[in-house]
Amino acid sequence: MKCPFCGAELESPDQKFCQFCGA
Repeated sequence: MKCPFCGAELESPDQKFCQFCGA
């Protein structure tokens, strides 16, 4: 799953926020 804000690949699909941009 990619973060819709910064496009980073999230570590798990059920993450509540992006570990890179904090969205």
